[in-house]
Amino acid sequence: MSKNYGKLIQPETKKIIATACWHTGAFYTNFEEPFTLRSGLKSPYYISTENILGNPIATNIAMTLATAAMEGVEYDAVAGGELRGALFGKDYATATKKPFVVVRKKPKGYGKGTNKTDLINCMREEDIPGKTFLLCEDLITNGGSKLDFIEAIRGADGEVKNCLVFVDRLFGGQKALSEVGVELYSMTDLDTIAEVGKDKEFLTSDQYKSIKEYMEEPGEWDSKWKSKNK
Repeated sequence: MSKNYGKLIQPETKKIIATACWHTGAFYTNFEEPFTLRSGLKSPYYISTENILGNPIATNIAMTLATAAMEGVEYDAVAGGELRGALFGKDYATATKKPFVVVRKKPKGYGKGTNKTDLINCMREEDIPGKTFLLCEDLITNGGSKLDFIEAIRGADGEVKNCLVFVDRLFGGQKALSEVGVELYSMTDLDTIAEVGKDKEFLTSDQYKSIKEYMEEPGEWDSKWKSKNK
């Protein structure tokens, strides 16, 4: 688990967004029947950021805080990765009155499918070179998909120097981005969500401890749960 939380966003901002995650149901917990992740591991929590993005009041609060947090960061346009990153990115671009592009996970395979800019939509391909994009995403875990989006933008002769995410799961994403010259800003992170959950009694002490144990060693947590529930 990464202990470096990326560029500093004020702790109070992180707590406000973490609280919104709890109140909108963007952060789910189930300790009796844990969630199965794509990796096959069991997890006592699941993050569904679209619950915040689908709530107009929560979205307005989030975008107000995000624009304030990113004040002074220079970029020409906003990029959002397909799919939920595009939702977050479009709201942020609208709030900051910046141009916006969607970065696809793979080419469409038709239309302009042979062009290197086919992965970048919503902007004329001749307008991409030389522009610096702020990559906006909902979540970051180990950074894998973010690296693909950054590569796509740079492959179209654009640049990415900064990435803004809604929630950092603290599993090495910041380090992965820093290795390709991109700074990470996170509106909140799993540590803060867990702390807020404990403080506001969304979690019991035992549940809080279980989440912290999972964050430290998800594989070991998964093995223990499966062993107890054969």
